Amino acid sequence: MVIGSCQLDLHIPCSHSLKDKRQVIKQIIKLVKNRYNVSISEIDNIDLWQRALLGFVTISNEKAVVESILQKVRQF
Repeated sequence: MVIGSCQLDLHIPCSHSLKDKRQVIKQIIKLVKNRYNVSISEIDNIDLWQRALLGFVTISNEKAVVESILQKVRQF
């Protein structure tokens, strides 16, 4: 069993408040979960309104599958 994880540090220039940021992050999380079936959460920079650190995790029996999924998420 192979567990893969990655972190993405996002800059959200269109966000002018934490409320704006939450809207953007919620939509990203929803789209990524539905498209790639990964676990995803905002893991840092929670109180910064133009920055977000997202963590992704996936699991599979094959390393190639895990690497492929994480690469697709990074390119999304």
